[in-house]
Formats: sequence, structure tokens, C-alpha cells
Amino acid sequence: METKKTLRKESQKNTFLRLYLLIISIIAIGGATISLGFFIYPTVQKAIITDEEYAINNWQYSQCEESNYKNIPVAVNEIDTTYETEEVIPTDEEIKECQQKAIEKLKIQRNFEYKDTITVALSRFLLFTILFATHFPFFIKQNKEK
Repeated sequence: METKKTLRKESQKNTFLRLYLLIISIIAIGGATISLGFFIYPTVQKAIITDEEYAINNWQYSQCEESNYKNIPVAVNEIDTTYETEEVIPTDEEIKECQQKAIEKLKIQRNFEYKDTITVALSRFLLFTILFATHFPFFIKQNKEK
């Protein structure tokens, strides 16, 4: 009688262990696949979209053509200062200089974001691959022993 209870408990332990190993293996495969997608997407995007195209579609580049507003103090007293707003329209030379600076700044920003995304994606891919490699063989072994 005790051997049946012992066998049943062992069987339940093995079932829970197999279930745990299977769930972790499935999560690891899903995580590795998603991480690989997070690696491939920015790599393909960076290869297809040039730095200039990326910069032109960014607000930092397009704001160079917009007017600026400057607050000029009109009346100053001990308690309060009154300001008058003046619109400053940039010249063509200022616009081109601003756009060149924006392109350079956006190239640096884009390269940093790309490296950051790739680092995170590869780290997660490696983590999930290790998780799968350490759990799935034990799942297979448990199923063969059954």
C-alpha cells in the first residue's frame, strides 16, 4: 500500500517537473524569437533608411525653418518686468547651418539608439537561449524516463 502512495507521489513530482520544464522551454523559445526580431528590425531599418532620410523626417531638422520668438524686456521695475514678443525669421544661411547641425546630431543619436537596441536584444536572446539550453534537455530526459 505504501509503495503505491510513494509511486503516486513520485509520479506527481515527475509530472510537475516535466510541466515546469516544458513551460520554461516554451517561454525561452518565445523570448529568444522576440529578441531576435528586436535585433533584426533595427538592423534592416538602418540598412534601408539612410541617415539623411532619417534626419529629414525628424522634428529637430524641420524646426530649423520655423520662426523663433524672442522675449524682449520692455519695462523693468523693482517688482515686475514686462516683455514684448518679437518674431525672428531665420535667414537661408542660418537654416542650412541649423539643418547641418541637426543632421550631425541625429546621426550620433541614431547610432547610439541602434547600439543600445542591439545590445539589449542580443543580451536577451543570449539569456533566453541559455534558459532553453539548460531546461529543454532535462525535459527530454524526463520524458524518456517515463
